[in-house]
Amino acid sequence: MNIPLIAAIVAAHAGGSLVGALTGVLSFLGSDAVLGLGPWTLVNSLLACVIGAVWGVVDTRNSSSVRLFVFAFSLTFLYDVVSSFALYVLFIGDPRVALLYALVGLFFPVMGGYMVGIGPLTEFVTAASVTLLISRINRIELPLLR
Repeated sequence: MNIPLIAAIVAAHAGGSLVGALTGVLSFLGSDAVLGLGPWTLVNSLLACVIGAVWGVVDTRNSSSVRLFVFAFSLTFLYDVVSSFALYVLFIGDPRVALLYALVGLFFPVMGGYMVGIGPLTEFVTAASVTLLISRINRIELPLLR
């Protein structure tokens, strides 16, 4: 589950693009300040910022749960591939090999791991969480909603 990305998407839904973008940046900075800062902090923060901004542009207030899930899954999958690709390029250098590792790494265990398909599983849980939270938010009237 990608909690900072969930926070960015839900914040964008409730408050618009700017709120989603800022939440994306700040949630990853805060998370990485606790877990460990590195080059991934910049990559993840910027990608979460973009995803928060994109979600805020799309009107999801009257969307079906299926549409919410597909949109959240797609953005989370894109986030996962692009963040992995960017970091592999940084450390490996060759963009073709980096893209291959980024895609294969979503489905096969790496570095002695044992979980197969951890990428799609993470995307599924993140998208399901986003769908559940936004569906609940859509049922109530809040003055913060756009």
